[in-house]
Amino acid sequence: MKSEIICIGTELLMGQTLNTNVQFLSQKLAELGMDCYYQSVVGDNSQRLNDALSLALSRSELIITTGGLGPTFDDMTKNIMSEISGIPLVYHQDSLDKILKSYTDRNLPMTDNNKKQALVIEGAHVFKNETGSAPGFAFKCHHSLVVVLPGPPKEMQPMVNHEVVPYLEQFMDARLVSDYLYLFGIGESSVEASLSDEILYSSNPSVAPYASVDHVVLRVTSKAKTLEEAQALNKPMVALLSDQFTNHLYSINEPNMAQVLVDHLIERSITIATAESLTGGKISDLITSVDGSSKVFKFGACTYDSAFKESLLGVSHDEIAKNTPVTAKVATQMALGIQKYAQTDIGIGITGVAGPTTYRDDKPVGLVYIAVAIKDDVTVKEYHLSRNLKNERQSIKKLAALHALKDTLDRL
Repeated sequence: MKSEIICIGTELLMGQTLNTNVQFLSQKLAELGMDCYYQSVVGDNSQRLNDALSLALSRSELIITTGGLGPTFDDMTKNIMSEISGIPLVYHQDSLDKILKSYTDRNLPMTDNNKKQALVIEGAHVFKNETGSAPGFAFKCHHSLVVVLPGPPKEMQPMVNHEVVPYLEQFMDARLVSDYLYLFGIGESSVEASLSDEILYSSNPSVAPYASVDHVVLRVTSKAKTLEEAQALNKPMVALLSDQFTNHLYSINEPNMAQVLVDHLIERSITIATAESLTGGKISDLITSVDGSSKVFKFGACTYDSAFKESLLGVSHDEIAKNTPVTAKVATQMALGIQKYAQTDIGIGITGVAGPTTYRDDKPVGLVYIAVAIKDDVTVKEYHLSRNLKNERQSIKKLAALHALKDTLDRL
């Protein structure tokens, strides 16, 4: 089914609002095996919206729009739909009752323009809005199926997941399944160079590498008549690639490395604590951003000053005085010190030079030492994370924090 997405709102064109809707909808269409050929953004202008919809109707079998369903004068999506289709708008009574109740329950007066949100194309299939006011709907317009959705992601996404996807499944002629392998510590070009022609040019499943800010993604996609058949096609390729990139793979289908680590720790009932210097609390922030991390994360120390490395963690004063705080030995003592102080199963110690200045010539910007202590067993690794770019202090700190998570995962 040839599909098209039109996102409506001047705020999108002006950059005031990030258009996450198009990414979300594209992923959903791919999962349904529906090819998305076109995507566009249109401002709140009746003529331009009319033009965009007319063009979409001339070339696409499925058109999904987001935005323009609110109560104000610039919310004109439904009016344009009615004009183009020649089908009148009518009130969806359940939605209207819900809107009225939201005001009476709060003892607030409701202006008449709020009723506008309950309008739908006559005869349309209506999608309930459980987290907002304006319902979505689907209707046939000429030779196309048009799905009209609210713009706010907190309203649109649940509507799509719970109502639109089940509705669209009746129009599917195939199922598309994608698995995502998340790799860290290797570049996109290196990944592609490692793939054989047989893998690169495989069509079903297809394999494609993508570079993200902090990682590389290998997408494996199969198309079949049923979901189960598509999953079965994917499985051998995912296993093959997992083996090939085992040293860099940190997850299948979960992009958040901290989430992966916390899940592993919870599953094994393992506790963790961190002692950070150059990262300034980034490791503990990544971990504690995950729901449920309180079950395993016990303590985080940001020992930026060497005096606290010594007094709190027991790092050797002589080691710091002789070799600076940026050594493998200091990282090791930090990991063991925080493990002992917090009485946890795992201790992470990290020290390094984020820049732009260095301690001395043998301690360049980007030099990082990461130690992971599990029980009495400590591993420490040296990294050189600078790319000799300007203003890379923040990127070095973030990369160092992610390396600490990956090193910990590798030990589990």
